[in-house]
Amino acid sequence: MAEELPQIDPVKEGRRITSIYLNELGWARDRKRMVTRQVITGVDREMKMHEADNIELSADEQFGAAVDKWRAEKSKVSREVLSEILRMLEKRRDISVLGKRMVSRIKEDILF
Repeated sequence: MAEELPQIDPVKEGRRITSIYLNELGWARDRKRMVTRQVITGVDREMKMHEADNIELSADEQFGAAVDKWRAEKSKVSREVLSEILRMLEKRRDISVLGKRMVSRIKEDILF
């Protein structure tokens, strides 16, 4: 007997991926704002800004991996997950360059 895979709600999965990405980006940007407002030495400031950049890069990498996973799987569910991610991020201007590139790849996959 074959095991049944758990049913995945594509809308919830797309929202989950998007919210994790946006939360981490927001946290990194808030940290950068906080660092620029603090009175600290140049070396400490650079270290903290570098940490925030690393958090942002990590968010981009995790988002990219999640999107690539769903892009590689050619099913109706994966298409719906990608559609939800696209719907949530398509018109946002506060995502990174790598995030915008992933959104454009999703568009290409869905349209063709």
